[in-house]
Amino acid sequence: DVLRAARRGRLRFTGGNCNGICSVSTSLHALLSPVRPRLGDVAFVSQGGSPGVVTMGLTWKYGVGLSRYTNLGDEMDVKVHEVMEYYINDPRTRVVAAYLESVRDGRMLMETARRGVLKKPIVVYKSGVTEAGRRAAEAHVGALAGSEEVFNAVTKQTGMVRARTVEQLMGIAAAFSTQPLPKGRKVGIVTVGGGWGVVVADALGVGGGELVELTEEEVEYLNRFLPPHWSRQNPVDTTDGAFDPEVLVKCTETLIRKEEVDGVIVVGVGIIEAFVNLMVKDEDLRELGVQSEVNIAERIVKLRDRYQKPVLAATIYAERDSRVVEALKEMGMPVYDSPHTVASAFLAMAEYHDHVERIKRPYKPL
Repeated sequence: DVLRAARRGRLRFTGGNCNGICSVSTSLHALLSPVRPRLGDVAFVSQGGSPGVVTMGLTWKYGVGLSRYTNLGDEMDVKVHEVMEYYINDPRTRVVAAYLESVRDGRMLMETARRGVLKKPIVVYKSGVTEAGRRAAEAHVGALAGSEEVFNAVTKQTGMVRARTVEQLMGIAAAFSTQPLPKGRKVGIVTVGGGWGVVVADALGVGGGELVELTEEEVEYLNRFLPPHWSRQNPVDTTDGAFDPEVLVKCTETLIRKEEVDGVIVVGVGIIEAFVNLMVKDEDLRELGVQSEVNIAERIVKLRDRYQKPVLAATIYAERDSRVVEALKEMGMPVYDSPHTVASAFLAMAEYHDHVERIKRPYKPL
């Protein structure tokens, strides 16, 4: 009855069973949610209500904002591919993110995504990929969730970037929103602690990332200011040299200026602030220590802008509300919680770049 009435009145609507929409740029909040996103360039569409709210809340964690949000619920009328099409053509939107529980019109979704990824990245998380998840999705939205294999094929054919967790969904979107795209998968790693460098290298390697080797000249240069026991390879382990305000900056610049390096990952931001807050009682000295690390963060962001390569940061020491983390977010540098999330963000950008370049490449007949 609702759908027929809407058709008679030439009215389109989202839902039913949805929690609303918001357009941050126009201060429209027709949304049943305690989360109020700030203005940004990520447009988010969700078939799930509560997952949509939780994912929307992650924008604050990564320091990015939303241009639009749409919760579709049961999709009686407006479908996900229609919202995606609108986002793709929206000048206020740079990145499209989607939480999907089911795909009702797979052909239209594929056609929309295939055209859309040439304009901007589309990041998707798909729930209902296990038998238990599929049953839950069918009970919740009344539609078939679809198979894991089919959806994998859909993302590969269309160029949509697939997130494996809700956390990854917004973490990857944040990277697209704030970073230059890498031209390949070759990475330089600066780490405060050798073990975390190994974990990042593993996470990158699983997804096809490569570590660039240091030249003898670069090793000699880094020897000047790193402790004698540093790793002498990529990942560059600063060890206790990280407490020198120049070390992280010089290590990052050594890697990012290498022609073959496509991006840099810095693991361990916030270590100075964490130790100063733990061990220094004098407030003035604490402030001096924290401000020195904020200055380091500013210089690293300037390196990203100068070389136009992505620089992603991960913290293994600082609290989410730390001054350094907040400063980085305000400067357009999302900070990730673990080596795996930061690696997934870099690899997602590289995957998207590869797909778009393949499509743009002129066809050469045999």
